[in-house]
Formats: sequence, C-alpha cells, structure tokens
Amino acid sequence: PTPSSTEVRDPSPKTPGPPDPPGTLPQTCSDPAGGRGCTAYDVVVNSGFFRTLQADPLYLEFFLTVALEGLSDKYGVELELTGWRVLRNRRCLGSIAAQNIRARPQPRIQELPG
Repeated sequence: PTPSSTEVRDPSPKTPGPPDPPGTLPQTCSDPAGGRGCTAYDVVVNSGFFRTLQADPLYLEFFLTVALEGLSDKYGVELELTGWRVLRNRRCLGSIAAQNIRARPQPRIQELPG
C-alpha cells in the first residue's frame, strides 16, 4: 500500500546488490526498481513539531536517527541511518488517515495544593 503521511523516504532493509539511493522516512514505494521490492513505514509527526525540526538541522537528524532505530528494533530489520532526504514540495501523498491519540488516565487520588 502507498503510505499516506509525510516527509521522509527509504528505510528499506539492506540487501546485497547496488547501494540504495539516499532517502528519508516514511517512504513512498512506486514500482520496484531493479527487480527489488521494498517496505514502507508511516511515521506521523505533529505539524508544529515538524516545523521545530525543520528549524534545527541537528535536531532533525537526531529525531530521524531515533525514528529509524526505533523502526529497526520494532520490525527487526537493518535500516540505513544516513543518506535520508526531507521532501520539500510534498508533505503527504493521498489523504492522511485520522489518528487516535491515547489519553493517559488521571489518578483517582490526587494531591491538592495548599
């Protein structure tokens, strides 16, 4: 399936053969290139937080490294942690699916100030 979220491309597992082109996360997969398939991972980032990332290249690199390592650990694949590229002219492909954010339950007993 084509990912519907934003900004980064090519966290594909490393396989023998020619080096993969640089990219960022999540990726968009079109027809397999060179006869190889690929896997796409969607990462949803709040737009305000993404603007913060764009303002500081070092923070963006840190965030993407953490995201790629998290995907690597979660799915048990080896991902290239360098060579990513942030897409500039397109924030998403298709429509972005609604996301449910879990609210943390409030404790039943709370300490009151005073």
